[in-house]
Amino acid sequence: MSPAPPNKRRGSLREVLEAALKAAPGLARYVFGDPRVVRKPAAVFVNADLVYERGRLDRAVAEGDRVLVQALAGC
Repeated sequence: MSPAPPNKRRGSLREVLEAALKAAPGLARYVFGDPRVVRKPAAVFVNADLVYERGRLDRAVAEGDRVLVQALAGC
């Protein structure tokens, strides 16, 4: 599998995720639950760091950072 492409946006992790999911809106339900927090079966990484706080997506993401989401199908 090839590595995730570098991020071309700056902003919060939430802003970057929301922008990416606009390109594939059907995937949003696998990543976000209600009230718009990362679901437990999903894991979000910035570079190689796992984001542990699922509701706190205000972490800054710089241009060039790599954001990776792993979500289990059927959740």
